[in-house]
Amino acid sequence: MRIRTITTVGAIATALMLGAALPAVADADQSATPTTSDSTTVDREARAGGVWIYQAANYKQGKKKFTRDDMKFSNNKYHNGKNLHDSASSAKNTSRKKVRIYSDTFHQGRDSLLKPGKKYPHLRDLNVGNDAADSIDFL
Repeated sequence: MRIRTITTVGAIATALMLGAALPAVADADQSATPTTSDSTTVDREARAGGVWIYQAANYKQGKKKFTRDDMKFSNNKYHNGKNLHDSASSAKNTSRKKVRIYSDTFHQGRDSLLKPGKKYPHLRDLNVGNDAADSIDFL
């Protein structure tokens, strides 16, 4: 048994010195997210249903996940500590529900429908507008 182990370790060491690739070992952390350098990034957000609101266009800077109605964005902060009130610039709906975002608190003002599984890189292109969203309603 000991000779077989020594032989196996020696074979692995030789393979590594020669630049051979070894099979990947599954990581115990299943939350690890593989990424690429383009928009095909496999993100954790896609696995976690909800609506992600982003501080900047193209899903940049601060982000906040919503999984239920919220009447006042001013009571929320992005992950970077900034307040959400009138600052949303992009969104992703990773839920299976239609969601409506509103420019004012208590589901009032201009609104836009976010469809399930869709991404919205520029809220300025929607009726709600850029830096205006202030409440969210899961339909």
